[in-house]
Amino acid sequence: MEQLLLREKITLDSANIEKYILKKKALITGAAGSIGSELLKQLIAFDTAQLLAIDQNEAGIHTLQSTYRSHPNVTPLLADVTDSEEMERIFQDFRPQIIFHAAAYKHVTLLEAQPHTAVKNNTIATKILADLAVENGIEKFIFISTDKAVNPISIMGMSKRISELYLLSLSEKQIATQFVITRFGNVLGSSGSVVPIFNRHIELNEPVPVTHPAATRYFMTACEAAQLVLESVSVGRGGDIMIFDMGQPLLILDLAYRLGKLHHSKTGKVIEIRFIGLQPGEKMHEELSHSYEKEVRNHAGKMKVLRTDHGHLPKIYKEIGLLHDKLATIVKPDQLNEILRNIFGIH
Repeated sequence: MEQLLLREKITLDSANIEKYILKKKALITGAAGSIGSELLKQLIAFDTAQLLAIDQNEAGIHTLQSTYRSHPNVTPLLADVTDSEEMERIFQDFRPQIIFHAAAYKHVTLLEAQPHTAVKNNTIATKILADLAVENGIEKFIFISTDKAVNPISIMGMSKRISELYLLSLSEKQIATQFVITRFGNVLGSSGSVVPIFNRHIELNEPVPVTHPAATRYFMTACEAAQLVLESVSVGRGGDIMIFDMGQPLLILDLAYRLGKLHHSKTGKVIEIRFIGLQPGEKMHEELSHSYEKEVRNHAGKMKVLRTDHGHLPKIYKEIGLLHDKLATIVKPDQLNEILRNIFGIH
């Protein structure tokens, strides 16, 4: 995967990470996913007291259970992060000190047609976990966000941005739990990402679908993403938004051609490109930060630490609470879309 990035692989010194998480209990949501499973894999190398890996994907949790059977400090658990009562029991029984919140629905075009599902899983689940973190005195809550949350046009991006705003509002209201937001782009090789999609079409000798010849995206590997999320535990402070250095955005078309070239070197076959146009919710280019987010620190040349004006956050906090209460009674997707856009209209 690294050869597709056209940049050096990101590697970080693990000493600071180990110092912070030594003998602590960590909870990972979305632990069967691309980022969550890589976080779990890397955390095992440190001397943590216990690692609770939760996911609602039964097959994924079963795989983790089989993989880490010989690691007594790893506890895979089938659980739904949108179930507030279940999450409360887990917090009370497990007493975590650090939360890595990686659970999310991420497929932009799919979520455009299912805004209720996107908001429930991405936004409401984050609110449930964040509120429990405050109630239970969690030390740090690391939220894994996305570049699609910057000036969002998609339901997925809005659901993640509202989550960011809620965590920032909590950071303003209290200081016991430190909420740190990490933001990066596409993860190469993750389920539903362009590389496995392109490879599937190439293997079937079908035209490779590319949205637009000028469309670009930021990319990193799951290993890099997990390293940087772990680094944010030791260097992040409450209210920080951490932007990772992913190099220059890549043309999706170039990525398709490079995969085609690799395929050609093995089979001698030439791939065909089919332009399909930007799909619902997709941007031509993604962004990493808002204009009103200012850099306050830089860590090891690999992370920018941003801060934002908190003036609008009390209203955001109230609106997200109302969204939580109203979600079950909102029938039409258009109604929910309007509520989401009204939340953004506040500031």
